[in-house]
Amino acid sequence: MHQAVIPCAPIHDGNQWTSTIAALGLALQGAQWRDVKPTIVLSNHFVRYAVIPWNSLLNNAVEKQAYLKHCFTLAYGESTKSWDLRMSDAGLNMPALASGIDQGLLSAIRDVMTQVNLDCQHIQPHLMIAINQLTKQDVIPAAQNSTWFVLLETGRLCIALISGGAFVSVKTYAAEPDMAQQISALIKRESVICGLDSTDLPVFVSRGFHGSASENLALIQNFDHPMIRVENDSWEASSAPNSISQQAIRT
Repeated sequence: MHQAVIPCAPIHDGNQWTSTIAALGLALQGAQWRDVKPTIVLSNHFVRYAVIPWNSLLNNAVEKQAYLKHCFTLAYGESTKSWDLRMSDAGLNMPALASGIDQGLLSAIRDVMTQVNLDCQHIQPHLMIAINQLTKQDVIPAAQNSTWFVLLETGRLCIALISGGAFVSVKTYAAEPDMAQQISALIKRESVICGLDSTDLPVFVSRGFHGSASENLALIQNFDHPMIRVENDSWEASSAPNSISQQAIRT
């Protein structure tokens, strides 16, 4: 299995993923990617999330998709009309985690794959991969089943509140220089917004595919919450032994 993070030039034009697509296309011309079955993992720089409340009045897929679009429009505005929206199946009476990705970006990724004669098997948000890893490691006490989860990326962090095994809140933010202070402030803020006394919950922190060791060290030294690092940040693709795990979206 080949796995790579491809850095991209800073973005200055209005099309925020142009340089990223160009870098991806150039990298995939390498001999090591011939005949692979790629899986693209999208950075949280270019994915937006929402927790979708359970709605017992929805009877079919069309109604569920309309409800999903409505929830994203309330959260992010009219720009969501051009997004590809997907929602997890959380089960009866449970809120679902959903993601929104610019359809133009997805089309551009598929075009690049076609140009280099690769068959893209999956395009998945980074948070989904990280949450699956957390679940596989079985590090959240079953009796508690509630935690904060923080996913670090270069220049960005994603913070999620899980209570009773269900997602309550998922937000992404530009990373500030003092991440320990930023995360502490976000935990207090989201606790108030969600109406939950969650400030004392453990905080699981993952550095993702390319987190900075120095950033992690500074976070550990200055953090005032019970924190547990997710040590194993690697990801094994489930589709085939010869796959590419590509952090395709990164500024």
